[in-house]
Amino acid sequence: MLPRRYQRGIAASVVLAAAVYLVFILQAGGFKELREAMGRFPWWGIPVACGLASANWAIRFLKWERYRRLLGVRVTRWQSLLVYLSGFALSITPGKMGEAYKSLLLKRLDGSPISRTAPIVVAERLTDLLGLVVLMGVFGALTVLGGQRLSRAGDTFDVGGQLGNVAVLTLFACAALLFVVLHEGSSRRLLAIAARLPMVRRLHPKLETSHRAAKELLAIRQLAFPTAVSIVSWGCEALALYFIASRFSSDVPGLDDAPNAAVTLPLCFFAYAFSMIAGNLAIVLPAGIGLTEGILGYLLDHSAGLTTRSAAATIILLRACTLWLAVLVGLIAAAAFERTYGRVEETDARDE
Repeated sequence: MLPRRYQRGIAASVVLAAAVYLVFILQAGGFKELREAMGRFPWWGIPVACGLASANWAIRFLKWERYRRLLGVRVTRWQSLLVYLSGFALSITPGKMGEAYKSLLLKRLDGSPISRTAPIVVAERLTDLLGLVVLMGVFGALTVLGGQRLSRAGDTFDVGGQLGNVAVLTLFACAALLFVVLHEGSSRRLLAIAARLPMVRRLHPKLETSHRAAKELLAIRQLAFPTAVSIVSWGCEALALYFIASRFSSDVPGLDDAPNAAVTLPLCFFAYAFSMIAGNLAIVLPAGIGLTEGILGYLLDHSAGLTTRSAAATIILLRACTLWLAVLVGLIAAAAFERTYGRVEETDARDE
């Protein structure tokens, strides 16, 4: 149901994820120990965590709809939802840029040029990063003010020391992108350089179309609402982390693996935002697989006090209910799109 290149990308991401989760399982003591830990997680907690992830998708759909309307893409609400969900199948691509697949689907529906709608993915990622920076800063401060340490004495990795670096790097990357897109002189010079490059020359008209669309989507007046949507939507998944991790704390009868656990809401919100930003900045990693899990595991172990197997169980359950459930929903939506409107291949956009 997806173009072949995308199929290979998903397969590679699944293999990478399997290797990462195998490492977590081995660190937890093996399959038996991890299974025992997961076996004590309440069954009703799975639909709760999945519901919080679904709330994230539903809220972010508002942002997608805003961008679609700004660019004048004329499709029905149902068609728009189907395209939006189909993009989840490509959320496990580096930088999530495979979600530009949604532009192929929009072209099939109303003929919108891919060069005009592809900047929606860039705008989505930019405002996601801004929203996560707000969550990281606010809840990181609340964690520290609450007397909870982000790192233990003698740790080789100082989370508190890296916090400012990650925030500054993220904001610098966002500001640089905005400057290049919105500053007329800079963008014109870059487009002029592209027009002289042999491999890019033929794409110059399409780049100009993409630039005009990006200017419309990333105008300063357009940033507030999508960023607020990102804060609330990603906050839902951070709440899912708190819900799952707290089931493994000493406050829950029968789950006494971590008698000194200190799973707090501010820490979980901070840990989730911090790990997601790091995963997004490492654009070579699909969906930040490996780095996101590693940072979450470190914080749950060193700051929240969970045991290694409880932290591993928390991370695997969280990623199953958020990332991998989204991929599954995306594949189902892509299959529904193919069944209704026909198969979409990259050759459909060769002229783009």
